[in-house]
Amino acid sequence: MPVFIEPTALLADQLDRLPPTLVQHLWREVEQANDRLANLLRQAETTRHATLERHQLLQRCLALACQHHGVEPALLRSPYKFQKLVFARAQLAAVLKELHQATQLEIGRLLCRDRSTISHTYTVHDNMFKTNPGYKATYLRLKADCSALCTATPLIATPQPAPATPTTHAAR
Repeated sequence: MPVFIEPTALLADQLDRLPPTLVQHLWREVEQANDRLANLLRQAETTRHATLERHQLLQRCLALACQHHGVEPALLRSPYKFQKLVFARAQLAAVLKELHQATQLEIGRLLCRDRSTISHTYTVHDNMFKTNPGYKATYLRLKADCSALCTATPLIATPQPAPATPTTHAAR
């Protein structure tokens, strides 16, 4: 909610001593500042909403990858390097990069890995995709399921922007 500046009794007494044109100018400045503040608050809320929705989408893709590979999310985030986990991470990273334009940092946070590990994961994926038909089939199924998430209904309700409320103050 925007915080609008209202005159106090003390301020009103001081404004009475100023020339009317200056007071009008000051009120316009205050109104413009209030409008800018309201716009910034709306933008912040929109950004927060989009970030939350993206986080939920990435978490749902993680859950799908776990289903496809029969592992728990905690195992996918663990430091273990079993082949099944390495392949699951590689497929998930490739899907998130390709479908959702997720950055290495986002994927790394999701999988509890650093950027260089995620970069290596892309290499593992490319090699396995070219040489292992079973890996390729699993990847394509995961990609199709995650793609369906993109086209599904929004994960959380999209907030409607609040109408701009004009601020009008009578000049003193």
